[in-house]
Amino acid sequence: RAGRCGRLGPGICVRLYEEQDFLARPAFTEPEIRRSNLAGVILQMASLGLGDIGDFPWVDDPDGRHIAEAWRVLQMLGAFDERNQLTARGRELARLPLDPRIARIALAGHGLAPNRKPAGKPGQETATVVANAGASLCADAVYVLAAALSVPDPHEVPPDAQDAARQKHAGWRHPRSDFLTLLNLWQRWRDWSAEHSNRQLRRICREHYVSFLRLEEWEAVYRQIRDLLGARGEAPRYRAEDLDGLYAPLHQALLTGLIDHIGQKLPEKKGEYQGPKGRRFRIHPGSALSRKAPDWIMSAQLAQTSQLFARTNAAIEPDWLEIAGAHLIKRTLLHPQWNAERGEVGATEHISLLGMPLATRARHYGSVYPQEARTIFIREALVAGHLQKKPAFLEHNLQLIADIKDKEARLRRPDLLADDASFEQWYDERLPQDICTSAGLKAWLRPGRTATSDTAPAALLTLQEADALRPGANADVSHLFPDHLEVGGVRIPLSYTHDPGTDQDGVTFHIPLAHVHTLPEDAFEWLVPGLRAAKIEALIRTLPQPLRRYCTPAAEYATAINARLEDAQGALLPRICEALKAMSGASITPEDFQLAKLDEHLIPNLQLENDRAEVLGRGASLQALRGRFAGAARKALNTAAAQDDELKRWSRSDLSDWSFDDLPESVSLAGGARAFPGLDVEGAQVNLRLFESEAAMAGAHRRGLRRLLLLRLADRTRDLNKSVRSKLALQAAAIGLDSAAVSEQLAERSADAVLLEDGPIRTRKDFQAALERRGAFSIDALQRLDDIANWLSQARALRASLKDLDARWPTSINDIRSQLDSLFAPGFVAAIPEPHWPRINTYLRGIKLRLERLSNKPARDEDQTRTLAPLLARLPDPFHAARWLLEEWRIALFAQELKATGGPSVAKIEALLTA
Repeated sequence: RAGRCGRLGPGICVRLYEEQDFLARPAFTEPEIRRSNLAGVILQMASLGLGDIGDFPWVDDPDGRHIAEAWRVLQMLGAFDERNQLTARGRELARLPLDPRIARIALAGHGLAPNRKPAGKPGQETATVVANAGASLCADAVYVLAAALSVPDPHEVPPDAQDAARQKHAGWRHPRSDFLTLLNLWQRWRDWSAEHSNRQLRRICREHYVSFLRLEEWEAVYRQIRDLLGARGEAPRYRAEDLDGLYAPLHQALLTGLIDHIGQKLPEKKGEYQGPKGRRFRIHPGSALSRKAPDWIMSAQLAQTSQLFARTNAAIEPDWLEIAGAHLIKRTLLHPQWNAERGEVGATEHISLLGMPLATRARHYGSVYPQEARTIFIREALVAGHLQKKPAFLEHNLQLIADIKDKEARLRRPDLLADDASFEQWYDERLPQDICTSAGLKAWLRPGRTATSDTAPAALLTLQEADALRPGANADVSHLFPDHLEVGGVRIPLSYTHDPGTDQDGVTFHIPLAHVHTLPEDAFEWLVPGLRAAKIEALIRTLPQPLRRYCTPAAEYATAINARLEDAQGALLPRICEALKAMSGASITPEDFQLAKLDEHLIPNLQLENDRAEVLGRGASLQALRGRFAGAARKALNTAAAQDDELKRWSRSDLSDWSFDDLPESVSLAGGARAFPGLDVEGAQVNLRLFESEAAMAGAHRRGLRRLLLLRLADRTRDLNKSVRSKLALQAAAIGLDSAAVSEQLAERSADAVLLEDGPIRTRKDFQAALERRGAFSIDALQRLDDIANWLSQARALRASLKDLDARWPTSINDIRSQLDSLFAPGFVAAIPEPHWPRINTYLRGIKLRLERLSNKPARDEDQTRTLAPLLARLPDPFHAARWLLEEWRIALFAQELKATGGPSVAKIEALLTA
């Protein structure tokens, strides 16, 4: 064989054979070169400078697949680099006559051995000795396991004694690692060897079902490894608890040679593991880990039988793989994005080993890809402004951009602001290339820092309006789209939105709550100068065609009308009609315009806000807001008044007399708003309050005046109450009326008619004058009481006459009974309008006449009753305004001689019902 290889002498051939432990083999042919040893052959050939294995003149060439696998293993172990050049580690591995995997494990153990003397400083010597002792113990354990992996497993399980063998083996079995099981067996062997002869050892091995010859071979290989790696002294001895403390470094050393013999448990398949290169396997039943499978394992061997089984296993942590297989780790950064909280571009780092995902963690993207991170930093932190602590230049730049966007919304032309790409380029030209974090930017902006130019960094990054505009754009629109308007002496802030199709599109008027009832309604129809011509044109286009033809083209007419109406005073639609009349002669009324056809941005958006600028509501008219927020406006006025010494006098509670100054028509508030002082009834109290509008004050003030006057006339109201009880007690009880409520309503009615006959009282003098009419008040109340007593007496007589008539004329009788019940329903004393008070007797006489005639023409009465039924059914309450016209209609139907008033008809009644 040496003769056929022209480049090799006999000595080199012998060395090659010796290093691969082939001395006992008769020939050096490919079938005898096992795949596990082919990596060692390649390693030795490289170490001896024999060239590529494919060029060597083998008798039978090795299989190419086996060669490729051997190269993969050697590169995985770090023996060769990416260019298939032998590395320093490869030379160390070639020096050991072991399988390259086992040689790598042995070298890892050698790296754990201490190579320093104990420290001489006080207090450190003991700690160093302890650390050296642990390292020596761990290194020796690695040598033992490297030797164990080089020889056949010494455990024996005879078919006829399986249970006994497993019972004996359990004495040194470790629950988490079959490798520690081997170390426990090794310690047993050393203990046996120290105390027994060879003959006794053979017997002990038979009793414990282990092979004496394999144990001796294991020990011989162990001693050779120690000698090759220069270990000195007696081999250390250890206990099982020592091994538990060395679990992590020991298995990390094993991983250096078995890094591709790992697996992660598959959650979807019980007991199955996923290994590198898509390989799946199961733990061999003979392993200590088969019953309680860990999430990650390392195996010494993967054997294919009925399935692919992992033999000699141990539980490992995935973090160890990053240490042992650091040269095989692949790190991929995905999904880079700006992290404003951390002030840097973050990414998700995916860590994998031989195609197996190990972990994902957050990573600073700029540490790997600084230029890409800088681009993202400019786009997100500077252009978009997503920076937590913004420097002054960035605050200025963002405000400038916001102002230009606001002008775009006003003009409804989104073509003023430069695009984001332009801003990114602007920052890119000025920002140093090494800045991609907020910390870097802050350091660059720090005062006193050495600058590369005469311009300060902050000034260099400060935008001017010309920098932020598109070429040729003009952003001067303040005269057309102002920031605020003066309406009725009140400053109304404005904002603009360009969002077609939404309610917020167009101009928004921010109405202060305190001013909502004092501002003129017409002022907001005019919008702002920049939208006025567009609104006039849109209004012209809503006209019917016969009218629209008088003002064509609409755009030119709109421009001309806008010029004529420059003062923007009064209601918009009548002013447009006047202008069109003058320009075209067409007679157009405000009703001809179809406001519903206007676009949203041409309709005023009124936004009601409190003093904290919180939005309370929105609407297209002040009238709608006033109705919805009258109570809130009144509360805001009185809250403001309570904090103003000048206005406090118009806020008083629980009054019993006119103990305050004369009331002015209105008072002025801060900001130009007006409030209207007046009396108000809240429960049983009379209070002095400020009102949001004159209309709201007028109604409340009259009720407050009436209650305050009656409080001063308590003796008169007590007498009236006694009279009501004496005259109406029996009659009121018969129809379910409360005599106390009747007395109160009588007093209020007489107070309105007598005490307040001169109108609202706003001075102490007029209040005293009203009190002096107390005598007339009592007379009026007693007269009304007599009227009520007379009505109830007539009603009782009419109800008595209705008895036994239901069976004969049920429709008519039920209508009469219902008429009487509703006419004197609870609250009738206050509800009867003053013009109809004297007509109640007429309505009762009409019922009496109707009953007298019912027997003569019952069919006619029933027909007329049916005409009344639909109208009566539509009454929302007994004392609705239409009810009194219905009473007059009854007179016209059933008692014409009594002469109905008001010209009652079905059309008039329906008009009141629908009003």
